[in-house]
Amino acid sequence: MKLRVPFLLLSVAVGGVLLWILGSVRRDTPPHAPYWSRQIEALGRLGSYKHAAAAEYAHYAEAAEAEHATGAAKLFHALAHSEQIHETNCAEAVRRLGGRYAPPVRIVVFRRTTGDNLARALEKERGNYDRYRTGAIDSALSAGNRYAARIMIRIAAGDMRQAELLERFIARPDEGGYTVCPDCGNVCTARHCDHYCPLCQAHEERYFRYD
Repeated sequence: MKLRVPFLLLSVAVGGVLLWILGSVRRDTPPHAPYWSRQIEALGRLGSYKHAAAAEYAHYAEAAEAEHATGAAKLFHALAHSEQIHETNCAEAVRRLGGRYAPPVRIVVFRRTTGDNLARALEKERGNYDRYRTGAIDSALSAGNRYAARIMIRIAAGDMRQAELLERFIARPDEGGYTVCPDCGNVCTARHCDHYCPLCQAHEERYFRYD
C-alpha cells in the first residue's frame, strides 16, 4: 500500500508533463491543412505566378544584355531575384500551414525587344495588386490567419515598388544598380537604398546587389 501512493503520484506527474509537452507542440505546430485551405490555395497560386514571373524577368535580362541595354539588364536581374524570393516565401508559408507546394512545370516566354519587355512588365506589375492580391489578403485576415496575410502584404508592397522602379526607368533610363532584400525581396536603387529594409528590417549588409 505504501508503494502504491508514490507510484500513483509519479504517474500523475508524468502524465502532467506529457500533456504540457503535447500542448507546447500543438501551439508551435501549424493548424491542420484543411483549416487554412483557402490561404494555402491562394499562396500556392501566388507562388506559381512568381515562379513564372522570375523566369520571364530572367529572359528579359538576357534579351537586354544581347541588346547592350545594361541598365535594363540590371533591373530585370534584380526583379527576377525578387520574384524568386517571393516564390520561396510563398512555398515556405504553404508548408508551414500544412500544405504542399509544387512550382509549375512548363513556362512559355515570348521574344520581344527590351522596350516591349519593359512596357509589358510595367503593365503586369500595375495590375497585380488589384487583380488577385486584395481578395486573398482580406480573406486571410477575416480567417484570422495573420501569418498568410503578412506574407501576401509584403509581396503586394514589393509589387508596387517594382512597378514604381519600372515606371521610373521607362521615363528616364538609369545605368545605376539595384539592391534586393534577401528576406522579403524588396528592390531598391543602389544609390537610394536604406540601411534597413523598409518592409522587413533586414540589414543592408545582407542585400544582394546588381551594380
